[in-house]
Amino acid sequence: MRKILSYYVIGMGLLNQSLYAEDMPTVKVNKMNISQVFTETINSVPDCIEYCVDGISLYAIITPFGVDFEWVLNISHNSPDFLVMSHDNISDTPWQEFDRVFGSSYTSITEDIIKGITGINVEAGGGRGYYKKWGQHQSVSFKESTILGHPASLVLKMFNSGGVKPKGKMVRSSSGNKEFVPCKTNGCLEEENSSLGNSIRQENKLGGISDASTYDWLKHFYQGYAMNTTPTIVNGFGGNMNNMNEIANNNNLSHFMQKLGNAVSNMEHSGGAGNRLFCPISVTPFMPYYLSGLDALEWRSGYPTSDVRYSDEILNPLSTKTIGTKVQDRLQLGNLQYNLPMINEIWGKLYPREGTLEHQWDSKRATVIAARAVDIMREDTISTRIRYQPDKSNNGFGGWGKVFPVSGDTTPGQKVSSCHKNIANTGMTNNETGGYSWTYWRRYNCDMREPGVYITTVKFPQPICFTSKVPE
Repeated sequence: MRKILSYYVIGMGLLNQSLYAEDMPTVKVNKMNISQVFTETINSVPDCIEYCVDGISLYAIITPFGVDFEWVLNISHNSPDFLVMSHDNISDTPWQEFDRVFGSSYTSITEDIIKGITGINVEAGGGRGYYKKWGQHQSVSFKESTILGHPASLVLKMFNSGGVKPKGKMVRSSSGNKEFVPCKTNGCLEEENSSLGNSIRQENKLGGISDASTYDWLKHFYQGYAMNTTPTIVNGFGGNMNNMNEIANNNNLSHFMQKLGNAVSNMEHSGGAGNRLFCPISVTPFMPYYLSGLDALEWRSGYPTSDVRYSDEILNPLSTKTIGTKVQDRLQLGNLQYNLPMINEIWGKLYPREGTLEHQWDSKRATVIAARAVDIMREDTISTRIRYQPDKSNNGFGGWGKVFPVSGDTTPGQKVSSCHKNIANTGMTNNETGGYSWTYWRRYNCDMREPGVYITTVKFPQPICFTSKVPE
């Protein structure tokens, strides 16, 4: 027993360098394309959305006949809002279309920023120099991070545009009384959206979800929105926008949305419908929300140039602001194998939020870098960091989903899921090219409709959830 304990102590001391060394998967995948981004995100919706009814809200509706009161479902769910990337060089993100459109210009701008800070073509921190131009020869312990509005962030909005699909709706008669009127088509949507109504009628005629052409309105909706809001980006992506067919062709997602809509509508009293199945999504697809190259001074200099306000966390060796996971190491003694107690493996600290991190495994470095970048973007306080702060009026944290390089990769010992609350549980597969990406899901809460003057919300003791919860 004493010998076993001695081995255990030694193993604990070497944990961060040796854990799962023999099991660490490694791949060599150069780039992901926009089609893969859409596909991975769409396939993960059932696992990641965590759709729940949290309570009911009371509204007062003022009419010529007096004041009516109506209860409305209060819902919450996750949305794929941001695409978070960790990569070795400015112009070498894991997303090939982004590199093609912005790679050279992004590098040029960042070089100008670095030169303005230092006066020479040398990185501002860590003593890491370069042989040629800045950005071509970087230390293996340094990574960049890029956060964009997720191109699939409008998936929920597409399925949201027609609202919940009940079997009828409440209509006030000439006498002033409300009466239930059956829908002409499934969902009472024909009056709201003619294209959607035609699609639904075609579905009914064919006995259910029809072919991809039925969902042409989804593609048109997305393309029209994107071209009006981000024309430069969309033009640069060119024909790749046609990959919205991935959504139209995904009948599994369509069936999932229909079942979810039917389940929620059954909770609405007297067959009434919600104006929406999901909350309004407050993110712009393709919008750069954080580029570490533009945040060059603090991302490269590190502490104390950056994050002085977090000195108490940075200087505290027992700080809990860390990225890592609970793991179970194994001890091999001859032919016998022992499972050691579960312990916390720390991959890196959240602060200081810089691009430098010393760790043996590239995938773990990338994971910590991604978490740091998101924390910069989400920071509430007045910050010196250069970022585009997203709207946070009605949302919070939902979860992380691995997009690249390995779909469905899960850290050993953790529940297999497309999403996890802890980014460290999304997998440890190393990519020899140094590129990784995640979907950052935000959680939204809202009422399914707002029929009048809001009065109050009554929360249920426990939310009623229609999908599985995102695991730790």
